Amino acid sequence: MLKNHGAATKTIVGAVLLILGLAACKDDTNAANAADDIAEEAVVQTADTVDKASITSPVSGTTEDFVAKLERARPGLKVIAVQDTQVEGLVRVDLEGAGSVYSFKGTDFFVLGELYQVQNDALVNISEQEKEGVRANLLATLSSDDMILFSPAGEVKKRISVFTDVDCGYCQKLHKEVPQLNAMGIEVRYLAFPRAGIGSPGYQKLASAWCADDPQDAITQLKNRKNIPINVCDGNPVAAQYNLGGEMGVRGTPAIILDNGEMLPGYMEASALAERLGI
Repeated sequence: MLKNHGAATKTIVGAVLLILGLAACKDDTNAANAADDIAEEAVVQTADTVDKASITSPVSGTTEDFVAKLERARPGLKVIAVQDTQVEGLVRVDLEGAGSVYSFKGTDFFVLGELYQVQNDALVNISEQEKEGVRANLLATLSSDDMILFSPAGEVKKRISVFTDVDCGYCQKLHKEVPQLNAMGIEVRYLAFPRAGIGSPGYQKLASAWCADDPQDAITQLKNRKNIPINVCDGNPVAAQYNLGGEMGVRGTPAIILDNGEMLPGYMEASALAERLGI
């Protein structure tokens, strides 16, 4: 019965992600789905191996104890930061390439999902606000030399950084509007995010675009569903950018990141995007 509940849990999580990432291409092998796997695995283990009498009682300890236990329970999972939240006794635990979970201090309990607050009759996504600062700081560390840039001929009024995959239909649709974005003074900075993971055919295509003599032409050809010679050169930034996307919470492509760290998940037509940027 609980195993069926696990499947239902994954279905619900997938539906929520679909709602939050409208007009985005997704792939189940994406490392960003690791948090979803944690949820399903936890439900299955509850059914098969966990002492049901113990799961309703908090286990005393420190946050460090919880982190150690979490990493032991899920080998390969790495905790990169623990931050206090606005809620007393609740901390945010950031996971490498797998988003974040919330844990209650002094217990072994954690919650998957985002933290919201009701402010003036509106729902405010506190988790997203916190992530914006992290994304902005990470963007500031990147060199434009590692991106594929499409810049306006004149003044750059705004710029967007876009995690992209060449086989994603919405990425292809957005790319067709890059000339229109450039004409409005918006610079498009591409970062690689192969949805099927490192080493996949999508990774090879993206790496070949980054390694090409003319990366702009190469990525345009690929997004027009044409082939280019496969050339995965040493030192290409695709794997690093894919991991960075996971750290930023990217779950599908295109994922548009503004300079302030705000993420606009999914495709947005050029006119609406320009309006969103204040142009």
